[in-house]
Amino acid sequence: MTPSTVPELIPLCTLEMTLAEPIVVGEGPSGLRLVYEVLEGTVEGDRLSGKALGSASADWIAVSGSVASVDVRATIGTHDGAVILAQYRGRTVVGGPTMSPHLRCAPVRDR
Repeated sequence: MTPSTVPELIPLCTLEMTLAEPIVVGEGPSGLRLVYEVLEGTVEGDRLSGKALGSASADWIAVSGSVASVDVRATIGTHDGAVILAQYRGRTVVGGPTMSPHLRCAPVRDR
Protein backbone atom coordinates (compact mmCIF):
# COMPACT_ATOMS: atom_id res chain seq x y z
CA MET A 1 0.00 0.00 0.00
CA THR A 2 1.16 3.47 -0.73
CA PRO A 3 0.76 6.12 1.99
CA SER A 4 -2.20 7.62 0.11
CA THR A 5 -4.14 4.32 0.17
CA VAL A 6 -3.62 3.49 3.84
CA PRO A 7 -6.98 3.89 5.61
CA GLU A 8 -7.11 6.29 8.51
CA LEU A 9 -8.87 4.95 11.60
CA ILE A 10 -10.78 7.65 13.46
CA PRO A 11 -12.26 6.69 16.84
CA LEU A 12 -16.02 7.13 16.90
CA CYS A 13 -16.47 7.52 20.65
CA THR A 14 -15.57 6.38 24.14
CA LEU A 15 -18.12 4.37 26.08
CA GLU A 16 -17.88 4.38 29.88
CA MET A 17 -20.11 2.05 31.88
CA THR A 18 -20.87 1.48 35.56
CA LEU A 19 -21.50 -2.23 36.08
CA ALA A 20 -23.49 -4.12 38.71
CA GLU A 21 -21.91 -6.98 40.63
CA PRO A 22 -21.56 -9.98 38.31
CA ILE A 23 -24.10 -12.74 37.99
CA VAL A 24 -21.96 -15.88 38.10
CA VAL A 25 -23.32 -18.42 35.63
CA GLY A 26 -20.54 -20.93 36.31
CA GLU A 27 -17.99 -22.98 34.41
CA GLY A 28 -18.69 -24.05 30.84
CA PRO A 29 -16.77 -25.19 27.77
CA SER A 30 -15.54 -21.62 27.15
CA GLY A 31 -14.54 -20.98 30.77
CA LEU A 32 -16.15 -19.18 33.69
CA ARG A 33 -19.24 -17.30 32.49
CA LEU A 34 -20.25 -13.99 34.08
CA VAL A 35 -22.97 -11.47 33.24
CA TYR A 36 -22.55 -7.82 34.22
CA GLU A 37 -25.65 -5.64 33.95
CA VAL A 38 -24.98 -2.02 33.00
CA LEU A 39 -26.26 0.37 35.67
CA GLU A 40 -25.40 3.51 33.69
CA GLY A 41 -23.30 4.46 30.74
CA THR A 42 -22.16 7.49 28.79
CA VAL A 43 -20.99 7.84 25.21
CA GLU A 44 -18.65 10.72 24.37
CA GLY A 45 -17.11 11.59 21.03
CA ASP A 46 -16.88 14.22 18.32
CA ARG A 47 -19.38 12.34 16.13
CA LEU A 48 -21.48 10.45 18.67
CA SER A 49 -22.60 11.22 22.21
CA GLY A 50 -25.41 10.03 24.44
CA LYS A 51 -26.19 7.61 27.26
CA ALA A 52 -27.20 4.01 27.89
CA LEU A 53 -30.99 3.60 27.99
CA GLY A 54 -32.83 1.69 30.71
CA SER A 55 -31.59 -1.73 31.72
CA ALA A 56 -31.28 -2.98 28.14
CA SER A 57 -27.48 -3.31 28.25
CA ALA A 58 -25.16 -5.98 29.61
CA ASP A 59 -21.73 -7.60 29.25
CA TRP A 60 -21.46 -11.35 28.80
CA ILE A 61 -17.98 -12.57 29.70
CA ALA A 62 -16.20 -15.93 29.47
CA VAL A 63 -12.91 -16.14 31.38
CA SER A 64 -10.42 -18.84 30.41
CA GLY A 65 -7.09 -18.60 32.19
CA SER A 66 -5.96 -14.98 32.01
CA VAL A 67 -8.05 -14.05 28.96
CA ALA A 68 -11.62 -12.73 29.08
CA SER A 69 -13.75 -12.85 25.93
CA VAL A 70 -16.52 -10.26 26.09
CA ASP A 71 -19.79 -9.85 24.23
CA VAL A 72 -21.40 -6.49 24.98
CA ARG A 73 -24.76 -5.17 23.86
CA ALA A 74 -25.91 -1.67 24.67
CA THR A 75 -28.96 0.39 23.83
CA ILE A 76 -27.82 3.99 23.42
CA GLY A 77 -29.91 7.15 23.24
CA THR A 78 -27.99 9.77 21.28
CA HIS A 79 -27.80 13.51 21.92
CA ASP A 80 -30.11 14.12 18.93
CA GLY A 81 -32.81 11.58 19.91
CA ALA A 82 -31.82 8.50 17.88
CA VAL A 83 -31.72 5.04 19.48
CA ILE A 84 -28.83 2.72 18.59
CA LEU A 85 -28.35 -0.95 19.44
CA ALA A 86 -24.56 -1.34 19.63
CA GLN A 87 -22.83 -4.71 19.88
CA TYR A 88 -19.16 -5.44 20.25
CA ARG A 89 -16.86 -8.29 21.09
CA GLY A 90 -13.27 -8.33 22.20
CA ARG A 91 -10.67 -9.86 24.48
CA THR A 92 -8.71 -8.50 27.38
CA VAL A 93 -6.23 -9.76 29.96
CA VAL A 94 -7.61 -10.36 33.46
CA GLY A 95 -5.68 -10.59 36.72
CA GLY A 96 -2.04 -9.91 37.39
CA PRO A 97 0.05 -6.82 36.73
CA THR A 98 -0.99 -6.54 33.06
CA MET A 99 -4.72 -6.40 33.75
CA SER A 100 -6.34 -3.63 31.75
CA PRO A 101 -9.64 -1.86 32.46
CA HIS A 102 -9.73 -0.94 28.77
CA LEU A 103 -11.12 -3.00 25.92
CA ARG A 104 -10.43 -2.05 22.34
CA CYS A 105 -12.76 -3.49 19.73
CA ALA A 106 -14.82 -2.76 16.64
CA PRO A 107 -18.56 -2.26 17.31
CA VAL A 108 -21.36 -3.53 15.06
CA ARG A 109 -24.20 -1.09 14.62
CA ASP A 110 -27.73 -2.42 14.09
CA ARG A 111 -29.07 0.70 12.41
